Amino acid sequence: MADELTFGALLRACREERGLSQEALAALLRDPDTAEGRRAGHSKVSEWERDAARPRNLEALATALGVKGRERDRFYRLAAKPTAPRERAQAPPG
Repeated sequence: MADELTFGALLRACREERGLSQEALAALLRDPDTAEGRRAGHSKVSEWERDAARPRNLEALATALGVKGRERDRFYRLAAKPTAPRERAQAPPG
C-alpha cells in the first residue's frame, strides 16, 4: 500500500503531538557550531512542513521529536522522497 502522507505532514503531526510550536522545535535544533544549526528557525521548519525543502540533519530532527521505532522508519522513508516542485511564477498576460 502506498504511503500518501508527505514528510511535511508527518513532521507537523509529530511536532503538534508533542505540543511544540515551530519556534520551539527550531530552538531544539539550533547548534551554534554548524551553519545549518545557526540558520534553524521557524521559517526553516515551515519550509520542511510544506515539503519545500528537507532538513540536512534528519537524525537531530528525529531525536528532537523523540521519533522512535516504526515511526522513525516512516520518518526517514518519507524524507527520502523528493520535495514538492516549486510553483513557477507566471507572467501576466498581455
